[in-house]
Amino acid sequence: MDNIKNDQYYLEKIKKDIAFIVIHMKDVDLQELHENEVLLDSMLFRMIQISENAKKLSAEYKEEKAVNRTRRASHYDADHVGSFFVL
Repeated sequence: MDNIKNDQYYLEKIKKDIAFIVIHMKDVDLQELHENEVLLDSMLFRMIQISENAKKLSAEYKEEKAVNRTRRASHYDADHVGSFFVL
């Protein structure tokens, strides 16, 4: 049975790739990543996969998320946002 390739399908693939990166990059510093060509290649492959799957998300999904981000951001005025940065 074929997978139905819709937004949910691509989102799950993106989530799995992000989880893979998080798990395998835990406690890895930049020098270790640079020295471990197999790990670096694997992480770059996963990032490319994330990018390719993100491109396959529907325009409707992307628009909906963009509108939601704009709405959330508009709930904060300059004074409110500035209060987060008071030392």
